[in-house]
Amino acid sequence: MPSSLILHSMRPAGYNRTDQHLETLHLALFGNPVAHSLSPEIHQAFADQYGLKLNYKLIVSTEKTFPEQLGQLQSLGARGCNITVPLKVPAHNIADTLSTAAGTAGAANTLVFQQNGVFADNTDGLGWLKDLTRADVSIKGKSVAIIGAGGAAAGITPIILAQSPDTLVIANRSPEKAAGLLQQQLNPNFRSISLQQLRQPGLPKFDLLVNATSIGHQGKHPELFPGLFNPEALLYDLNYGTAAQPLKNWCDNNGIRYRDGLGMLVEQAALAFTLWTGQSPETQAVLSDLRAKLRQKS
Repeated sequence: MPSSLILHSMRPAGYNRTDQHLETLHLALFGNPVAHSLSPEIHQAFADQYGLKLNYKLIVSTEKTFPEQLGQLQSLGARGCNITVPLKVPAHNIADTLSTAAGTAGAANTLVFQQNGVFADNTDGLGWLKDLTRADVSIKGKSVAIIGAGGAAAGITPIILAQSPDTLVIANRSPEKAAGLLQQQLNPNFRSISLQQLRQPGLPKFDLLVNATSIGHQGKHPELFPGLFNPEALLYDLNYGTAAQPLKNWCDNNGIRYRDGLGMLVEQAALAFTLWTGQSPETQAVLSDLRAKLRQKS
């Protein structure tokens, strides 16, 4: 399904459901892996705030199986779905209409099923910024680096650029892919480099470094060194839970301030929930409950 229009508002045009209390809200998450996901629990908490019934499925999917699986979900009368790695770019490509955020990022993490087709949005960037603001971290005038250039990095790059950093460096195994995220930015202070270059002299020290890779799911973390960081710098890991532990351990051992992606997960989910229902759920209590449960499991 080719994308035919970029919309300039978060909510799809003409979307105004008033009968949501009479039906079950059918949703899903597509990606691989998904078994670890807290999305069903988060959206159940949001649904409970409004007395909504929820059926949220976790669907293991690949780029090859995704279109057919998505069609099956639509045929069941679902409201929409969340998208995680490695399907954020395919989700963007399969949509009929795009939000500005999805169009700019070239990736989508939220799909809404409408009568006139599939609407795609990307709530990652704004959700991440909301959590960063909660941590009292500003981007304006700061030196920022992103490790990774996939769908997760694509979702936050436009938001970072909109906050006017002094420097933005994107490091990736393939520097060409990183360059693709910055190709429209005619600013010499915005650079794309290889992961190897990240360890070489001459780079600025960073105030904020964002891990947008998924290797934490393999029990690994990006190869970094403490000299990359300014005093009081923050490493923000888009991962959470078990996948975040390798990098968190490295930061703890090297005296680097660390924040995981759980807050971002909750905030981007809330924005998606608004797209599907028109309701804006409260997030702080949900985040606090999740953190408490994760501490109990650790």
